[in-house]
Amino acid sequence: MESAIDKIVPVSDFNKGKAGKIFRRVEEDGEIFVMKNNRPTAVVVSVRRWKMFTAALEAASAGTPALRKALSDARKGKVSRAGTSREEIAAALWND
Repeated sequence: MESAIDKIVPVSDFNKGKAGKIFRRVEEDGEIFVMKNNRPTAVVVSVRRWKMFTAALEAASAGTPALRKALSDARKGKVSRAGTSREEIAAALWND
């Protein structure tokens, strides 16, 4: 598992022809942190991760106990064949 330090990228790397490599990392790791002048400036997240975030926000605002439990289980990595994986929950919520 990568640490947060491994996910830090200086903004100058985007100008050095490394954008393709950076975006591949985002797709693989879910996010990177962009630094400018030694300060965090932005977070670049994958589309998959963004959909999961927005689905979780929508679910949290819905507030049903069963959904809160399913999301909690998914965050902990508990997966059942009944459709409670992170991806399955996000897909179900995103497509509604």
